[in-house]
Amino acid sequence: MTLVSIPQIDHTGCSSVFKGGHCHVYSPTGVPIARVPRGQSLYLFRSPAYTNTTIPGPAQLVTLAASTIKMTATDLHHCLGHISISAVKRFVANGTIKGITLISDPNEHACEACTRGKIMRSSLPKTRTRARATRYGKLIQSDLWGPVQVHSLHGHLYAMSFIDD
Repeated sequence: MTLVSIPQIDHTGCSSVFKGGHCHVYSPTGVPIARVPRGQSLYLFRSPAYTNTTIPGPAQLVTLAASTIKMTATDLHHCLGHISISAVKRFVANGTIKGITLISDPNEHACEACTRGKIMRSSLPKTRTRARATRYGKLIQSDLWGPVQVHSLHGHLYAMSFIDD
């Protein structure tokens, strides 16, 4: 599934209009680039440039949305799902992504999400430290996770799991 961010569409100079059960996306020059029909609670992406069975990937979406825009390699790195900065530069240089001019960025390698994803964690022990429980409900382990930055569909901030040993 590809998520389309309205703030990112706006940031690139494109515009969107919600009308008649569709989200219409226009390039910075006013050329229509996508018509997205509304589902039950989401707008399901389909573009005239693609068949109904093909959903474009992030690089194709950036190509569709861009006339000629200027952005940093870090911003494009975020748009493309945090691929490496060198891959971002290579895609722009060899024409895989068209219509984007990369501008210099003094904080080019300061991506907080990527840094957090690379943090080393100590591994869990592979052996048990105590005997298994002999009946259901005797030993229950739980874990509480949260608060999360992105709320669930129902607005929840925490998740809890229970394991009956």
